[in-house]
Amino acid sequence: MNVRYAYFFTALLALCASSSADMQKVSSWSQDPAQALKSAAEQDAPLFVLIRIEANGEIDLAPTLAAQIADEDFGWQGTELIYPEESYSNGSVAHRVITWANRVGATQLPALSVVSPEGRPCGIIQGDSLSEPHLLQAEIDRLKQNYETSQSAFAKAELAKGSERAEQLHIALQAIDAPCRDAYHDVMQQIVTLDPNNGLGLQSQYQPVLTEVLIDEVIQGEVYPLVDAGAYEQAQSILARVIRDHVLTIEQHQLLLAFQAQLLHSQDRTQEAIAMIDEAIAIANNTGPAHEKLVTARLQLMAQ
Repeated sequence: MNVRYAYFFTALLALCASSSADMQKVSSWSQDPAQALKSAAEQDAPLFVLIRIEANGEIDLAPTLAAQIADEDFGWQGTELIYPEESYSNGSVAHRVITWANRVGATQLPALSVVSPEGRPCGIIQGDSLSEPHLLQAEIDRLKQNYETSQSAFAKAELAKGSERAEQLHIALQAIDAPCRDAYHDVMQQIVTLDPNNGLGLQSQYQPVLTEVLIDEVIQGEVYPLVDAGAYEQAQSILARVIRDHVLTIEQHQLLLAFQAQLLHSQDRTQEAIAMIDEAIAIANNTGPAHEKLVTARLQLMAQ
């Protein structure tokens, strides 16, 4: 057996053989994420963020090995958050954990993320990957590599201009795990601005992401309040404005038209809603990722 893997299994067996009290012992990392991040920033060093769950009165054990490996291999600072079993009676703790989970891009728990000194996530391991001892070393090495590659590219971008800067920012973003990239919309905007004619092929890659963010902000902040107030025509006009003023992907265009159709249907304007669905279907020439849903919606409208 590989010596490195032998260490993993030995450590895991030792953990599993611990007493009940020992099993609930968390890592030696700080449980004050704000202070840990402040300290990391002062030292210009990255920070590991470990998020795990309490269940049946015990804290899940598997991530402890990940914390040990990360701590022993790199010596970076770490912070640990535990989602309480009785979240209803520990609302403030639960809220803090959820806030940090969203911040690092975690969609599953447990999760281990590397955060830059500026507080942005650079990579993440989550879910079952933290429960596989034989995969942990490679995954944690990957986090370290992600961090170093992204930070090196960001540093080069600071010294560059124009297309060279755009390319270095792109390299940095590609080194960052996809779930973490929501923290870098400002960087994406820089790339789009630096590649206005898509000469580098980067504008077409990042503009749809930024447009998706804008669409979500408009729907959440402007459209839904109007819908809740029954102001359907005003809501429709806002959706029409987004379609008119922004370059959309086919799917984005289709979904906005479908939303308008839904608003028309809410006003008992079923035939107009069907016509709007037909327009959405025609955009993609009867194909596209939203095609089946649009056809289903049309059939439902016609049946009413």
